[in-house]
Amino acid sequence: MSIARSFNTWRTAQRTANQLRRLSNRELADVGIQREAIYEIALKSARNNTI
Repeated sequence: MSIARSFNTWRTAQRTANQLRRLSNRELADVGIQREAIYEIALKSARNNTI
């Protein structure tokens, strides 16, 4: 994986994680996400969506 692609993946994961962190515990529970798993989920999503 290139440095640029790795950076873009990381940046996308950070943005996603920040958006998820803004949700309340209730909102996270409604979509089945535990607060402790936010970054892991964001990173997995970013890796799957990076072109």
